[in-house]
Amino acid sequence: MENVANVRVHGTTKKSPLEMFEAERTALQPLPLFPYDCGVIVRTRVNKQYRVVFESNKYSVPPEFAGWRVELGIYPETIAIRCDARLIAEHARSYDHNRDYGLPEHDKVLIEQRRKAKQGIIMKQFMELGPVAETYYQGIRTRRLNPATHIRKIMALLSIYGSDDIIRALEDGAEAGAFGSDYIANILEARHRVSLRPGPLHLSRKSDYLDLEIQAPDMDAYDVN
Repeated sequence: MENVANVRVHGTTKKSPLEMFEAERTALQPLPLFPYDCGVIVRTRVNKQYRVVFESNKYSVPPEFAGWRVELGIYPETIAIRCDARLIAEHARSYDHNRDYGLPEHDKVLIEQRRKAKQGIIMKQFMELGPVAETYYQGIRTRRLNPATHIRKIMALLSIYGSDDIIRALEDGAEAGAFGSDYIANILEARHRVSLRPGPLHLSRKSDYLDLEIQAPDMDAYDVN
């Protein structure tokens, strides 16, 4: 390159590349500090499940960006998700189809929100059992127990025993000062425990008969004045 190509006179310019490079050197600018972004830009909207869809695959973003317009930077190995030029999430690009890729830090927020919402529904259903529910709830708190855990376990018994039995057990537990899901479960189990009555004894073989010797009664006692 140095001994042949760069010193050979070009047929069109009538100059050698080495000579032309010296003239162009002063016009050259330094390379940028950051490499040129050659990613494909795709604009889309985050859905209600805080996911963006690209090539049938779903990628998560922080839940607070649900419904926002975002910009995807598509690269051979990664997908960068930006909002207002700020990077909010980055995923390894998948070439599969119909897959869901959620980062744990994104899903953790939604899981916690759903857990609290479910606890609220269970608490509402518990309070609808009547005034005794509020009394029992306060008793659980007084014992410094975890109300959410115990009420969830009590409501799980509702599908087995029914609301009438649950209310009666709560009343008995509150009256006895027994607060906790274990007490309620024991009360319900004791009331519904089936007592088996003894039946007649049936012997199928004569050898099983009891060989009893019974003394004849003394009838002379009746002749005593």
